[in-house]
Amino acid sequence: MKFEHDDIESIVVELHIGNKKWCVISIYRNEDVSAKTFLDILSKTLDQILDIYEHVIIIGDININSIEKSNSKFKHLANFCDLHDLSNLMKEQPTCFQSESPTSIDIILTNKPRSFMHTKSVVNGLSDHHSLIMPLFKAQISRLNPIHIIYKNFKDFDDEAFNLELDHSLKQIDFDQDSNDYNKFLSVFQSTAQRHAPTKSKVLRGNDAPFMTSALRREIKQRSRLRNIARKENTPASKIAFCSQRNVQN
Repeated sequence: MKFEHDDIESIVVELHIGNKKWCVISIYRNEDVSAKTFLDILSKTLDQILDIYEHVIIIGDININSIEKSNSKFKHLANFCDLHDLSNLMKEQPTCFQSESPTSIDIILTNKPRSFMHTKSVVNGLSDHHSLIMPLFKAQISRLNPIHIIYKNFKDFDDEAFNLELDHSLKQIDFDQDSNDYNKFLSVFQSTAQRHAPTKSKVLRGNDAPFMTSALRREIKQRSRLRNIARKENTPASKIAFCSQRNVQN
C-alpha cells in the first residue's frame, strides 16, 4: 500500500527491529504549505497507517519551532499530537542554527515513547545550519563477532633478496621428477616467503568500516574543532575556515 501523499514531501518505510515492526515516516514541510494543511494531510495518512502498524515514528523538518509554544503553528502541531497520542522526543532541543537564536524545527514523533532511551541533536558538518537528529531505541541487538584477519607483511619485502634466496635454496634440492617434487618446491617457497614477508594477524571490530582511516579521523576532528571556533567567534574568517575543512572531508 502506498502511503506517500502527492501534496506533501514524505517517505514511508517499514523497519524491523527485533520482533517489532515499525512504520517510519520521514517528512519535510515547505514553508509554501501552511502548517494546518500539512498536518491535516499527514493526519489522514497516519489514520491509514495506524490501522496496520502498532509502532509508528515520524521524523523530519516540519519548520515549526517547538520552543515558541505560543505560535499558532505550534498549536496545530500540539493538536495533531494530541489527536494521535504522539510524543515529541526532541523536547525543545535546538536543531537549527540559521539565526542568532537557535530553533527546534525538527521533530521525532512516536506513539511508543517508552521504546526509546535518548534523543540527540548532533552537528555533523553536512549542513551549515541544521544538526542531525537521532533517537536511540531500547533494543537488544546481538554484537557482531570480531573479524580475525591473517595477512602477509610486505613492509620490508625486497624482491631481489627474495629471488636470490629462493634460487639458492632450490638449487640445493635434488628434484627426482616424481610426485614429491611439488611438495619440495612448496616447502622451500613457503619458508623463504615467511622470512621475507612474515605472516601476521590482526583483529577488527565486527562493524569495522574500511573507509574510516586514521587520516579521515584526523580530518573529522579538525572539522569539529573549526566548527566550534566558528560558532564561538562568529566571524567571516572562522566560517570560511570551517566550510573549507568541511568540504575537504565531505
